[in-house]
Amino acid sequence: MCWLRPFGATAHSLHLRLDASKPWRLYSSFPFSVPDYRIPGGSKGWATYQSLRQAGWALISTQEASRQLIQSVEPDDTSIRKAA
Repeated sequence: MCWLRPFGATAHSLHLRLDASKPWRLYSSFPFSVPDYRIPGGSKGWATYQSLRQAGWALISTQEASRQLIQSVEPDDTSIRKAA
């Protein structure tokens, strides 16, 4: 799990994935998400984050998750060679 800023958003929200080869998805798209706390300006996904941390989920940094996102959309060298 990680905190990412969705396109066009001003705040970060919790994103999850069940497998490292799958894309990050907003926490609320998972059936095990927990309702958000009703705190003005509170982080979207904080209650789910706390629940999953207690269940043993790992948090990776926003920087690492962003790096993985960029790598997933950049073509690798082999696909460039095949296309040439």
